[in-house]
Amino acid sequence: METSDPADLMLFAVVAEQLEAYEDMVKLVKIMIEKKITFSGAINDDEDRTITLSSEERNLFSVAFSGLLSKKKASLEMYSVVDRSQGFRKVTKRDTDNPTFKGIVDSLSEEVRKHCDEFIEFGAKLNKHGCDLETSLFLKKVEADCRRYKIETRLFYEDEPDIEDINTEK
Repeated sequence: METSDPADLMLFAVVAEQLEAYEDMVKLVKIMIEKKITFSGAINDDEDRTITLSSEERNLFSVAFSGLLSKKKASLEMYSVVDRSQGFRKVTKRDTDNPTFKGIVDSLSEEVRKHCDEFIEFGAKLNKHGCDLETSLFLKKVEADCRRYKIETRLFYEDEPDIEDINTEK
């Protein structure tokens, strides 16, 4: 994409949202925010500039984040119940002995964790350059959501998650 106008990028991100093309939307929002960092001069370490994301930019970031992860999480959650002759039940470790089932679950879980790590890393990059309080709090909320999603996907078929594991999740 060869546009440098953040307004164009925002428009393209809105169109991607309407098309439910969340992976494209994430890319567009990241480019838009990175260009904002570059235009503000905050990318240079010798200048002290605060990055402020507008309400609309934060909303686009949030929609891109939740849209991308919600589809993958919904697919993963479909595997949390297994149709049996007596109805639906929670998936247990015994079900994961099936290599096909385990492969699908592991693949979906890995995708969710990978995207969460990308969002956490991107938020850390923004915070490194200095954000206003509202943007910083927003990024902390996104990070907390990502950490929760990572835990949920890692523990999704365990009957009783280990609290020690949850407290040490990074």
